[in-house]
Amino acid sequence: ARNPNPQPTTGRILHFRLRTRDGQRQTPTLLTHLTDDQVGRPRSRSGPLGDVAVLTLDQPGVSLALTGGRLERANSSQAAYTGLGRISFHHDFLRAASRAYGQVSPASLLQAALLGLDASELLAFAALPQPPTLEQVIQLAHAGVTASDAQQLASAGYAFGVDQLIELRRQGVPAADAVAFRQSGFVLGAQELIQLHQAGVTPDYAAAMQQAGVISNLADLIDLRRAGVEPGYASRMRALDAAGTAQDLIRLHQRSISVETVSTFRDAGYRLQADQLMLLDRAGVQARDALALRRAGYSFTLGDLMELARWHVPVRFTLSLMDERYEPLAADQIVNLYLRRITPQMVQALRRPRQTPAVEAASR
Repeated sequence: ARNPNPQPTTGRILHFRLRTRDGQRQTPTLLTHLTDDQVGRPRSRSGPLGDVAVLTLDQPGVSLALTGGRLERANSSQAAYTGLGRISFHHDFLRAASRAYGQVSPASLLQAALLGLDASELLAFAALPQPPTLEQVIQLAHAGVTASDAQQLASAGYAFGVDQLIELRRQGVPAADAVAFRQSGFVLGAQELIQLHQAGVTPDYAAAMQQAGVISNLADLIDLRRAGVEPGYASRMRALDAAGTAQDLIRLHQRSISVETVSTFRDAGYRLQADQLMLLDRAGVQARDALALRRAGYSFTLGDLMELARWHVPVRFTLSLMDERYEPLAADQIVNLYLRRITPQMVQALRRPRQTPAVEAASR
């Protein structure tokens, strides 16, 4: 049999069916996990057991002991015990079960006790806004859903059914994460919580991205997380007006366009959107070059910058052509000079000096 407990354990899985001494009543097959120290005496051979206690089990709600009878060993890991057993339910467990669920079958009561449920947990499950039946409590306990988890989710405003609680547990979604999402303003269903968990979206990440103002739906959150976009990057890019959507952020991040690059372009007088940044990046335009040219006195358009980059005109060549005594050259002129291998010294004799306002007025 497979252990229903998702946590790693050591020991043995016990399948058993109990019936009264007179044979009038019999339980369905029950399942529980035993640790090594709960098996009283391991045996290697089949045969009578005498009065030796071969099984002892003490849970918060029940104590069980199996003595005598026979051992029929199928192989080294499986064996069948047939013998006389004594079951003692703890009084507080019986009182809690009666108070919470009324009259229940002995099989259900025993199964709940063997799963390790105690009186307080029975009452806690019964106190939920949508209380499960004892059979449903057994299903939840099999899946590893605790009363505390169910209470946390209910207190946060979730109204999950039994199947949803079990699926959340099986998919590894912590109840604390679901509560944190709700506290951050995300109203999510079970499947949405599972999707976010599988994508690695934590409540802190979701809240930070929401604060950055770059998400419009859960798909945005998942795409951003899978693309490796961090909240700090998203927030600063948004503040620089470089990215208006999650997809803009993802494209910029995938092209390794940094916050520093966008900030440097702004210092150079260029307030750029994602599409423009992508064009400049593909053209090979460096933000530091644009800043150096602007500080030197050039007022190039984005097209000018891409034209200079297209022909691989070194920025030092363009800077060497700038002299405050002369009018700045246009980008196409600079490209033409560079391709013709005309040096800055050769250009100086051909350029027209700037005219001061007084000279311009006199010439009119």
